[in-house]
Amino acid sequence: MMKQGNSHRASTALHMKRTYLISAIMAMAMTAQADDYGYLVIGLQDGTEQALPTGGLTMVFADGQLTAKAQGITATFEQAQLSKMYFSDQDLSGIGSVGGEEPTTIRVSDRLLQVAAPAGARVIIASVGGMLIDRYTAGAEPINTPLRPGIYVVKINDKSTKIHVR
Repeated sequence: MMKQGNSHRASTALHMKRTYLISAIMAMAMTAQADDYGYLVIGLQDGTEQALPTGGLTMVFADGQLTAKAQGITATFEQAQLSKMYFSDQDLSGIGSVGGEEPTTIRVSDRLLQVAAPAGARVIIASVGGMLIDRYTAGAEPINTPLRPGIYVVKINDKSTKIHVR
């Protein structure tokens, strides 16, 4: 008879193997299609979606997270929250992507938003309802902003992106 702890570990290991296998298959299939479309759309279980340009797109599945990088944008998602990924010839998020000469990174972890932008960039964080949450000029170090669960818009200079905080 197997102890309950061993059964739970075996179940967790099987789930992890299945998750990584599905992730690898999705990544291979998406690489084959990326050249035909301009955007990769990542859908989350709460119904929100984020579109990333496919030019120079790289995706890494590690430590239970998907990190996607493209054209100076870095977006990180919890794998457990992913519901779908597909390609589109349009930016379906309705909000332009952050870009520029220097890399810009927007990351959410444990309800903490971290924005690393070129020094001197104007950063505005607002709720989707338009309420101003934070505003500052980027410096040499990333800025951390604690947020409540919800959907926000991060605007860096004249480019915006939508994020979801769980």
